[in-house]
Amino acid sequence: VADMAVVSWFVGPRGAGLFMMAQTLASLPIDKVGAILNRVSLPAVARLQGDAQGIRDYFVSAHFWLMALCAPIAIGGALVATDLVTLLFADRWRESGTILALLCIAAAFRLSGMTMPPVLEALRHARFL
Repeated sequence: VADMAVVSWFVGPRGAGLFMMAQTLASLPIDKVGAILNRVSLPAVARLQGDAQGIRDYFVSAHFWLMALCAPIAIGGALVATDLVTLLFADRWRESGTILALLCIAAAFRLSGMTMPPVLEALRHARFL
């Protein structure tokens, strides 16, 4: 909500609409993967509570596979963003392709932080979130 207020302030309603559409598209795959990851990770780490090395191994493995599977999707989305927007929504939304490309690149970095919340919650350190 705050980011939309800032975007609206600087670029007006049309720019805010373009940003909102691009943000929705860029976050769609990450939100879906995040939901699955959270459902699987919390119980997995909770079972390893007494095993610090096991938790470390799980975290590194989960982070590796998340990045290996999802970062190429995010980068690929950035590479075809303008064409994707034009194909899905028509030519009038084409301008949001550039915004989508930038948000896809940001999403690749955002992926990196997705493995930490379930680990902290399972270890009862959610106050650090």
